[in-house]
Amino acid sequence: MRLLKLKLPGRQSIVLFLPALIAGTAYFLTMSPGVVGFDSAELITGAYSLGIVHPTGYPLYMLIAKAFTFIPIRSIAYRVNLVSVFFGAVAVYLTARWIFSFTKSMVSAWVGAFSLAVGYGMWSMATVAEVYTLQVCLILALLLIIRIWLVRGEDYWLYILAFVFGLSMTNHVTSALFLPSITWFLAEGFTGAGFSTFILLQNPNPDPANVTVTYMLDDGSNLTRSHTVAANSRYTIAAHDAAEVGPDQAFATRIDSDQPIIVERAMYWADGGHNTIGIQP
Repeated sequence: MRLLKLKLPGRQSIVLFLPALIAGTAYFLTMSPGVVGFDSAELITGAYSLGIVHPTGYPLYMLIAKAFTFIPIRSIAYRVNLVSVFFGAVAVYLTARWIFSFTKSMVSAWVGAFSLAVGYGMWSMATVAEVYTLQVCLILALLLIIRIWLVRGEDYWLYILAFVFGLSMTNHVTSALFLPSITWFLAEGFTGAGFSTFILLQNPNPDPANVTVTYMLDDGSNLTRSHTVAANSRYTIAAHDAAEVGPDQAFATRIDSDQPIIVERAMYWADGGHNTIGIQP
């Protein structure tokens, strides 16, 4: 297989697929046979009638779910619930592939895939009529396409990325978080004892980005710092440095740029850490 320039033998491909098969079987066996809750009822009715549901309407989900209503088994509700089971399993597979592309470790791929599969949010949405397993699939597809483009350097993957992104926006507006923006907000930051906070910037543009970082402190005061991110590059700001907000501070952050950029925040402490993407206004 050419994907990610990884020549995966048949056995490895099967091993990567197994978490999805196991998760899909578990989702199917625990799937609701009918309607669960108001959103479920609305989405099932909308799919069957190709009607308009609550904003944003979820047109991609409606069309896919409509196709599932033609499966000649049991009730319409049962058939539409199968959409969530199917895309839940696909999401688990894409997770395994994405992790393997970085780690080359089957163990890591399995652990990551099953961590997604057995999470309460994922499992609960994979057994009822909802838009979220499809959305998780689309987000993971975007991440995998970006990874392929970075590894292979073939620009036509950017056209595929744009197409899949457009599809994802017709399912759920959270895909907008993948868009570069000139203004970003990060609600949490802390540089107390044992904590390190990093603000991570990507400039995908052919021109440098002039960035203003505003640290909003607990006492209502603000600290402003300026940075320049080179064209087509990434840039890391160590917020705990004295030249930034400094140590022993709790803060939120606003990032303004004269070029559309992408922002995330990583925080680490003695025995762990976590990461979050910024929020656009």
